[in-house]
Amino acid sequence: MLKELFKKINKTGSIILFLLLLMMALSTQALATGVNIRMLEQVNVPNAGGTISDDQGIPLPVGSVVQIIQVVGSVDQADMSKAHFVGGDDIWIADVTVGLGTGAPGSLYIQNGSISEKTIYLRGWNATSLASATKYGNSATKSVTGLSPITWDVPSFATATSITPSETLTFNPSSLYAGDEASVVATNSAGTFTSATTFNFGSGIAVSKGSNTTTTYNLSLAVQASAASGSRSISASTGGAGNFTINSPSISSVSPQQGTQGTATIATITGVGTHFKNGSTTVVFNGGGITVNSATVKSATQVEVSITIDPAASATTRTVTVTTPIVNLGTESVTSSTAGFQVVSSSSNAIIDDFEGIYVPADGYYSYEAAGDSLPTMELSTKTYHETATSMHFAYKAASDSKNAWRGFGGILTNLKDITSYDTISFWMKGDGSTNTVKIQLKDDDGTNWAATDAAAVSTADTDWKEYKVPISSITKSLNPGADGSLEKTKIAEYQFTFVGKNGSLNDGVYIDYVTLENAAETPALSVNKTTLNFTAQYGGVNPNSQTVSVSNTGGGTLSWSTSDPGNWLSISPLSGTLGAGNGETLTFSVDVTGVATGDYSYSAIINSIDGGSSTIVVNLNVTEPHALAPKLLSADPASATQGTTVSLMTIEAQDTQFSGTLSVDFGEGITHGNVTVIDDTTLTVADVVLAGSASAGLKLIKVTQGSSVITGEIFTVIETTSSFVIDDFEGDLVDPANGYYREAALKDYKPTSERTSKEAYEKDYSFSVVYGSISDPANAWRLVGAVLNDLKDISSYNAISLRIKGDGQPHQFKFQLKDRDSATSDEGDNFASNPIDINPTTNWQEYTIPIANIGSRVNEGSTDNSNGTLDKQLIKEYQLVFQGESGTSGLLLDYVILKNTSQIEDPVITSIDPNHGIYGRETTFTLTGSGLGNGGEIKIEGQGITSIYKSSADQESRVSAWSINSIAFTVPRMEVGTKTISVKRTDGKESNTITFNVVASDVTGVSGSYNYPNPFNPLAGEITKIVFDPQGATSATAYIMDMTTRIVGKLSWTDDGSGPSEIEWNGVSAFSEKLGDGVYLYRVIDSNNKLLGKGKILIINK
Repeated sequence: MLKELFKKINKTGSIILFLLLLMMALSTQALATGVNIRMLEQVNVPNAGGTISDDQGIPLPVGSVVQIIQVVGSVDQADMSKAHFVGGDDIWIADVTVGLGTGAPGSLYIQNGSISEKTIYLRGWNATSLASATKYGNSATKSVTGLSPITWDVPSFATATSITPSETLTFNPSSLYAGDEASVVATNSAGTFTSATTFNFGSGIAVSKGSNTTTTYNLSLAVQASAASGSRSISASTGGAGNFTINSPSISSVSPQQGTQGTATIATITGVGTHFKNGSTTVVFNGGGITVNSATVKSATQVEVSITIDPAASATTRTVTVTTPIVNLGTESVTSSTAGFQVVSSSSNAIIDDFEGIYVPADGYYSYEAAGDSLPTMELSTKTYHETATSMHFAYKAASDSKNAWRGFGGILTNLKDITSYDTISFWMKGDGSTNTVKIQLKDDDGTNWAATDAAAVSTADTDWKEYKVPISSITKSLNPGADGSLEKTKIAEYQFTFVGKNGSLNDGVYIDYVTLENAAETPALSVNKTTLNFTAQYGGVNPNSQTVSVSNTGGGTLSWSTSDPGNWLSISPLSGTLGAGNGETLTFSVDVTGVATGDYSYSAIINSIDGGSSTIVVNLNVTEPHALAPKLLSADPASATQGTTVSLMTIEAQDTQFSGTLSVDFGEGITHGNVTVIDDTTLTVADVVLAGSASAGLKLIKVTQGSSVITGEIFTVIETTSSFVIDDFEGDLVDPANGYYREAALKDYKPTSERTSKEAYEKDYSFSVVYGSISDPANAWRLVGAVLNDLKDISSYNAISLRIKGDGQPHQFKFQLKDRDSATSDEGDNFASNPIDINPTTNWQEYTIPIANIGSRVNEGSTDNSNGTLDKQLIKEYQLVFQGESGTSGLLLDYVILKNTSQIEDPVITSIDPNHGIYGRETTFTLTGSGLGNGGEIKIEGQGITSIYKSSADQESRVSAWSINSIAFTVPRMEVGTKTISVKRTDGKESNTITFNVVASDVTGVSGSYNYPNPFNPLAGEITKIVFDPQGATSATAYIMDMTTRIVGKLSWTDDGSGPSEIEWNGVSAFSEKLGDGVYLYRVIDSNNKLLGKGKILIINK
């Protein structure tokens, strides 16, 4: 074969061409079983198309794909959904390309492999890749036999077929606003774009074409301002269709949302998708009485207007219209809905200060302090705010003198304020998390200064923005009598916020915003019960269920609200409403996924009101790829049966299955069955389904196994035969009252006294009284009362024992024991005990439930050959209560010992762990407290990729020292530093909730013991370091982080919350929110009295 190759090479040809041919020959070997393609020589003249033609008679160009396919039966058509597009049962062998080989055109030179016969054919495509091809042609078939080479002349194709794969158009971006001019890239999945391709975007959109490839086209769109909004179908002249959306510009907010009769203000109007332009945009406040003095465009979506409100302007809500002519695209006119503007009566709410420079000039603020060491700082800040764009930021240091621990800031009003028509001052504050308080003060034009009472002071503890209201009637404390000694409410000239408390401000300090006057009883307040809605749907599937949000007026007066129609895939109903004080209504959010492509979508629905605030509800939609139904079991007939019965024939129905051959069916423990018969793909029958009396009651998960596939469904219910069965009710029928009860003790002189009593009972007439004394010997501190049942009891159908105990007000502990018989005629048997159970220190009747699975500790063995060391649940003859502990009791009452079911046993719950942290390198004994913890099981601790299990079994008693229903004591070995999770699993398999605790590096004492871990650490990877220090009695402290020049780069606060060791976390970020670079940094921890608590060095290594 290689000799033939050498003959084909011109003596003056390039060695590179030879190497290419050699690689071609080697790379095409053994591509399908039974056929070796040893040399595809003669299809391909270098840089020339072959004589192979498509179905239009056009020779395939250089680089076109030619496939070699084995035919099975008859030649199958191409299938775009299958690998290599080979349809039916034909087998793909190899792909080659036209014009990249050597040899005479129009021939294929093949040597078959070690198989008697194969029939193959060629399929040529009209493109360089299958993904972009649209036509193909097939050659005649050819048998390949023996081991000799076969030369196959294929001057043209014997059959020809034309196919056109589905074409989808997509656009980036996929939407524009009316009035936009923008570049858009169109993409065609089928690659059929040509320079002559045209696009139809519908009316109101002009399209200019730019450069293109077969799959992408650069377009410029100009959308008329009057273009209809919504999704529209776009088509291309060369095939394909897609969706494009036109959105309508809108006004999202007007701030402030209101103004008072006879005042002037500056309002900021914010739009969405608008095209505001200086010199062109005009603004009108509809309804009359408001004059627009000027309009200054800040951006295409924001315009600032200066307005004057006439004293006689009607006190109503009016819309705002913004009009902008757009060159060549018409005129844009957007009108607000309820995101409008309200004129309020001069006797209604009024703004004292919104920190935007209108009500107090920028130079009208001042700060003050008492002792001179608080060093307050104030600034107008845009970092965070409640309303518009600015708030007042105020911070201060701790005061050394509690008597003089006050400081604050004030504002001198631009105009005197008359507050006589109002009863409340409202302000918004973002607190610093400290325990300090703030008071409001007012000052009139002659210097009279009055403050709110201590009772009206507001805490600064909440670190979220929150509204606070102070009754004006509480501002009665005179600080400065002024000229006339009284506060002149018609001439308020200044306001002040005074912060009281010895501690300095924490975190980033305090922010104050939007100080207003109002009449509290008449002010509405908008509230919504949800701020996020999530929808999920399949592409082309059904619409998801609608979701609702409650809108309510939690204030007074009347609240008018509205929201915009979102259009496209989301609808909201209703879009507006009016609510009286305390009333609410429901908004329904519905999603329509018709025509919506796969992907994630989001819409922010803004619920606006005039004077009750606004709320935003984020609606998220995830459209997933369609998928087939998962196989599952749908039903069983019959759907239920009772414990201890047999179902002669059960029919099981499934979906999306192909039942055949041998199947296995599993109903779970306690249920067996006979033959399984397949009826059809989705139906089978099961004969002789036997439910044991011990089969657990409830809904069962049935599993059908077919090969490696397991199909499941909760489709069958086991019905309980009885809910409870009495062991002893002390009425004299179940235990011989004269001879059936007995008493024992470790020390004979300490046997308890007991008797049936009719003085008090939990049910019926009798209970059982137990009295015993205290024992000073802990090793022998147990006493027993027991009962011999009149008849053997079969408890195998139950898994719990319940009894009622009335305590004496003191804590006690007992074990519950069962004693069986080795046979129905024997007097000997085995005795098994539960773990200790705590008796609560109450004097009420309480139920104590013991899982039978927990009664597993063997006390003594039977004496006959039938003794097997296990509890024979069908042959129970005695029960016992063993009381433990050194203290005695003046009287416990027992009653109503019954058998019941596990479903009535409470789940285990952990409520606390003590201590709440461990120390690295030390063994630590913990006590878990909770309820329903059972009498044994296992404890799981996870953290830092390590899972540890501690069991209550005898071989690990050194780890679990005590286990009762309400508490567990256990000791763990040395653990790694970090946060751990801990949970409990009872012996009946029920698992508890999970709680966390920390393991810290070590205890510290004094300044020198301070350290940080890990050290070094990598902030770039998201790591943090913890500074550990001895607080030495301090309840708050500050850590200062400095570079090696002692320049402060970070400041961290700590307050003792009693939850664990004294630690301060640092993420390696400076006070200016910058990630710090590699290097050594110093830290100093100082309390509020400037006492040094700790110091050290921190090494940052960013990897």
